[in-house]
Amino acid sequence: MNVDKEIIKQYRGLLRDCQMRLSPPEMRMIREALDITIQSNAEEKEPVCGIPLVLHGILVARIIARDIGMARDVIVSALLYHALDTSDLQASRLEKKFGKDVVAILGSLCRLNELDTSKTELQAESFRKLILTLAGDIKVLLIKIAERLLIMRNLDHASSKLQVNISTETSYLYASLAHRLGL
Repeated sequence: MNVDKEIIKQYRGLLRDCQMRLSPPEMRMIREALDITIQSNAEEKEPVCGIPLVLHGILVARIIARDIGMARDVIVSALLYHALDTSDLQASRLEKKFGKDVVAILGSLCRLNELDTSKTELQAESFRKLILTLAGDIKVLLIKIAERLLIMRNLDHASSKLQVNISTETSYLYASLAHRLGL
């Protein structure tokens, strides 16, 4: 797979997915978020799927836009999510460019990433409550669910042990949360 061509293809798909709902200035914000993501982690790969984080972010944003139907702030947050993890981006810079809502969503996503969810089957209900509390905003959960959907779609590249672990975690945590949200 030619990664650059796939990134361009998926980015164009994201623009098509957003075209009817977003204004031209909002579409420019999506482009700016993608530019920051490319600058921040052009070489980084998603650890489970092995796809570049730039492509990972675009694919999550497409699920958010196309399948869930969310607005600009959620799409921008999905694009910037891993860029914030892997670089020294400052919240103040992001707030000036994208607004307080995007920074709040990104902050909640970072807090959720700090949770060790590998042993969730033992305390699934407690973890669900903790995730709901830490997320603070339904948009954060939607991004996490969209990301998990993407990971599950690309799980065939992972080891069989990792496939079992992620599938179990998904079954106990994310499937239940998605069901509660009506997805």
